[in-house]
Amino acid sequence: MDIIFKPETHEYFINGIKVPHPTGILENVGLTDFSKVPPARLEIARKFGTAVHKACELYDKGILDEAKLDPKLKPYLDAWKKFIGDTGFKNELIEEVIGSEKYMFAGTLDRRGILKGMRTIVEIKSTYDLDTKTTAIQTGAYIIAHNEMYKQQKATRRAGVLLKPDGNYKIEHFTKSNDMNVFLSCLSVANYKEVICH
Repeated sequence: MDIIFKPETHEYFINGIKVPHPTGILENVGLTDFSKVPPARLEIARKFGTAVHKACELYDKGILDEAKLDPKLKPYLDAWKKFIGDTGFKNELIEEVIGSEKYMFAGTLDRRGILKGMRTIVEIKSTYDLDTKTTAIQTGAYIIAHNEMYKQQKATRRAGVLLKPDGNYKIEHFTKSNDMNVFLSCLSVANYKEVICH
């Protein structure tokens, strides 16, 4: 399977075919709705979230120059460090592009690692609060794609980690197997809407 991600347009392709991504699918079916948020504010939040992810990514890869880090990002990085220190989380995959050839969708996995002895998919958030319902479905999508690609290293757990502006974090574990079924239902609806609208 050949997966390509174009970050400038946030587009994913599997074997040359453009495919949807989990966050776009959830928005398409109305489970996430940002229509009431002013576009300028939404863009600021998106860029900030991207910057937080990049800081955590560079830190995990051991190449972050913390002296040059924007002070606004520091508490979020501190929260991520605290999560790793408190839980002993061991990174295995960092910002990994994954996809499902079976269901034809792709996305970027924040982290896969060992958490309390179990291979775990971790979704990092820096929003005001952790939307547990949609994050559960989102991680359900990632575990489907991940386990299709990494059959010998299957993940069995999913978690969301909310990084807070005070340097603390909140962790939520997602255990319902139905999350995967809900995601596949959302994917079917999104694909159907794509067909009837074009």
